[in-house]
Amino acid sequence: MQQVPRSMAAPAKKPAFIPLPILASVTFIVLALGAQYGPGSVGVAGVTQMNMAELFDYLEEKLNGGWTPNEGDTFSAVDTITEMNYTWGLTRITFASFPNGPMYFSGNYTGSLSPGDHVRVTFTFTSGGMTTDIKRI
Repeated sequence: MQQVPRSMAAPAKKPAFIPLPILASVTFIVLALGAQYGPGSVGVAGVTQMNMAELFDYLEEKLNGGWTPNEGDTFSAVDTITEMNYTWGLTRITFASFPNGPMYFSGNYTGSLSPGDHVRVTFTFTSGGMTTDIKRI
């Protein structure tokens, strides 16, 4: 049996991996899309409200399709906090719909929110990045 030179061999398949900065950006975009279309709607046919996991999936699909956010684009999602803690200037929050993917938010939300709270998370793109607003509903 003749061996194929390494340079001609088919590349090995790598497992899907999304780097944390891209994951955070996608998460933000998903949340921002919901708010862009107004309260209770994310602009997706048949969907009146997205949770964090649905928003993440929606934004990931948009980004993979070549979409780029513009200043002022806003997205939101409604979900329930299952875990949260604050350290080093960031609040780590796990949402019910996204149990294996805690998200990090700048600032300390532990004084105003707690596990079990039903919240709306809104992301807005700015010229300098993105702003986040989390409110109990």
